[in-house]
Amino acid sequence: YLQVRINSDLALLKAVCKLLLEEEEKAPGQVIDRAFIARHTTGYDAFLNHLHTYDVDELLAQTGLARTDVQALVEAIRYK
Repeated sequence: YLQVRINSDLALLKAVCKLLLEEEEKAPGQVIDRAFIARHTTGYDAFLNHLHTYDVDELLAQTGLARTDVQALVEAIRYK
């Protein structure tokens, strides 16, 4: 359970996505199931471009959560 500040749920979602992408850069193919994304989604590249306009530390500050807590969430949900 992560208690975010009021109205910061979207900031948390973006921070989680950015942290997942950071992990994917370290271990390509080990974090994000790109084949699934290609088959079942549209607009992924636009979403990535949108995410790159945000700073993960600023997003985390908006949520009031520690990076370690959000990183634990990322570890729990990453593709394995």
